[in-house]
Amino acid sequence: IVIAHNDDPDMPVESFVDFSSGYFQRVIDQLPKQGARKPWKLYQNFAKDLLALRYGQVEDGVLRFSNPPAGSAASKEMEVA
Repeated sequence: IVIAHNDDPDMPVESFVDFSSGYFQRVIDQLPKQGARKPWKLYQNFAKDLLALRYGQVEDGVLRFSNPPAGSAASKEMEVA
């Protein structure tokens, strides 16, 4: 199981997209949010994404890796596979 964990509760939250269209502004509070810096910020930039995916660290201090509890649905799926 992998869970992303934010250790900085004071990090500012930003809108997921930077659109000024009226139909976006009317539902902006219902859209996903993102953090103000990596790894919580999505730049939507192909070159930056490519570099991060090719050369970035998987264990970046944000992702927490663990095994599923015994008897959980995830562990039963692993037994079947």
